[in-house]
Amino acid sequence: MSDTRETKILDLPSGLKAKVVTFFTRGEVRAIKKSRWTGTEISVDENEKPTGKLDPAAEDYFDDEIVFQGVKAFVEGETEKPITRELVDNLNIKDFDVCLKELRALFLGKGKK
Repeated sequence: MSDTRETKILDLPSGLKAKVVTFFTRGEVRAIKKSRWTGTEISVDENEKPTGKLDPAAEDYFDDEIVFQGVKAFVEGETEKPITRELVDNLNIKDFDVCLKELRALFLGKGKK
């Protein structure tokens, strides 16, 4: 099934434009939620109490996944580049923050229609 959802354009500080979703699919939400647990180790001690450690970068993984799932392409002039993990990793931090702010609100159900 191809993704034919309506998208909207965000103007980014660098001059790029980002095509972002106007809603997340169930599979995208699942992938975003799963990223919260990346690097986490949970176990049960001898007293049957849960113990564990959370990867210090867990919040970064979560933010990266929101942007990866929510941005469908970057547009520069007439050129449209589909999103890749490498593009997310190499994105200017100001551009990333604009995308994240918009998409986090959408993920939390506070996005504008």
